[in-house]
Amino acid sequence: FDFSSQRSSATHLAQQPQKQIIEEFSLSNILEDYGFKLLEVMRNGRILSSENHPSVCRLCMTLESSNIHSILTALSTIPSWNYELEESKVVSRVQPNSYIYYERIKSHGITTRKRDFVFLRQGIRINERVFLLDRSVEHANFPPMSRVARGTIKQRITALVPHHDNNKLTLMVVQMDIDYGGYSSAADGQHQSTRILKGYTSLNQYLDQRTMHKLPDLLYCFD
Repeated sequence: FDFSSQRSSATHLAQQPQKQIIEEFSLSNILEDYGFKLLEVMRNGRILSSENHPSVCRLCMTLESSNIHSILTALSTIPSWNYELEESKVVSRVQPNSYIYYERIKSHGITTRKRDFVFLRQGIRINERVFLLDRSVEHANFPPMSRVARGTIKQRITALVPHHDNNKLTLMVVQMDIDYGGYSSAADGQHQSTRILKGYTSLNQYLDQRTMHKLPDLLYCFD
């Protein structure tokens, strides 16, 4: 792993060759559990953490849909179904398949502040696999706020992979390495990541009910 906390310019990151991005995010190993330990098992997924980098947490789950367009569209409206997120919105487009996002997660209790992030999201395809790749960047219009702790997304990967046994299903892996800022300890950070990843398990229910929701026509990162 190479998880640098250094925030780079969005333009510089967006211009990286795809081969370099694949290597930096270790995308070829995204389905392998080697080096990870099990934290929690749920009805439709499991959460693991890296043995060498405890801040790296991963959700592996099966989506009951093979419609990648619907899944990606739902991922662009994540606060609608992930109860841990308060806001997620596109700030600007850097180039095709690369956007600046702003995201804010809820606080837990009166002693903790909300956390927010400004990050570059890139969408890439490798054969039949689709990846959303997030890294924190600076943005002049979104400086840190006093009542919200600014966190750093060192790396966050959302991988959508066709199921090897059932063409009506999709494997989804969400892996994140996040510094939540403020006075968060390593244990606090892992606990927060686990809560967010558990929120992703609501996606199946949301996809089942998608006909009841008015989803946006714009498919972010894959025009």
